[in-house]
Amino acid sequence: LKLSKKRKLEITLIGHSLGAGAATIAAMEWNSKPFAQQSNTTSNKNNNNNNNNIQISAHAIGFGCPALLSHPLSLATKPYITSVIADADFIPRMSGATLVNLLLDVKGFDYRRLAERDVEQALRELQCRYFSDGSSGGSTAIATAASGGGDGGGASLKSKSKLTFNIDEDDIQTVMGYVHRGLEKVAKTTSA
Repeated sequence: LKLSKKRKLEITLIGHSLGAGAATIAAMEWNSKPFAQQSNTTSNKNNNNNNNNIQISAHAIGFGCPALLSHPLSLATKPYITSVIADADFIPRMSGATLVNLLLDVKGFDYRRLAERDVEQALRELQCRYFSDGSSGGSTAIATAASGGGDGGGASLKSKSKLTFNIDEDDIQTVMGYVHRGLEKVAKTTSA
């Protein structure tokens, strides 16, 4: 710069994530004031300082830049900062305010109703799939098998005994009562 005697320098800074934040801050800093060119001669110091100042015009392009500016400051830097945000990238959208909102939403979310629904749905699925043989009672016989040992390969299976299971509406309601009381207990301990 000293030899070229240029007084204006245009640069473009490009960064990703934290590098995009650094590029943004550097562009803001460089655009805020002229930089004095260092000189070893005292005659240049005695001359007008405006002759030694270099104006840097910086532009920044940030990919996935964290939210680091206030709204008024982001509007002020709009002419020279471009931020590129991927569709589902949450880092550029995450600020102190959005984190507080997220924590309040999570704390206020009542998961108990959904947890009870999921347990009841699983029990009813078990009732329909595994414990119903088409009879009206809803019970089924499940054979437990033991390996036969006389053939050398152990491949033959013999039915040793039969267990009968039955899940009826009363059983589902009993389990749901346990689930409800357990979730209430967890909710009381986490809210205290």
